[in-house]
Amino acid sequence: MKTTLVLSVVLAAVAAKFCPGERNGNECRAGDNAYKCSVFFENLTPRRKLTWIGALPDALKKAKNKAEAKEILGADVTEESFNNFPGCQASAANARCYTTLNKQRSVPLDSCDRNLINTSGSETIGDYLCKQVRRWK
Repeated sequence: MKTTLVLSVVLAAVAAKFCPGERNGNECRAGDNAYKCSVFFENLTPRRKLTWIGALPDALKKAKNKAEAKEILGADVTEESFNNFPGCQASAANARCYTTLNKQRSVPLDSCDRNLINTSGSETIGDYLCKQVRRWK
């Protein structure tokens, strides 16, 4: 019985995805001539150095109200802007991500204002992040 339990735990750890949309071990990486701005928890669990929270442009694809997403992020932040990135230089991608995400860092965790994570303003960023922690622990 102990052997079966240990084997089950090992198989579950091996089969765990890095991110919800992972396919064939791609870790949800951007395609050719594209980039993503991903957000992670660091060292949330002992077995994961990075734990996925979300990414742009993935969140834009899931946004229920495209106009609100545009208002929150800016008109120039579109799905297409992440996919038309010739040269694919890491420093340029990092600069673009910093510029886009830096606008969000000053939003208080207890705010119910519309923001990047909560476009409808129905819950706080802190509540959303706590749900994510429970999901991965």
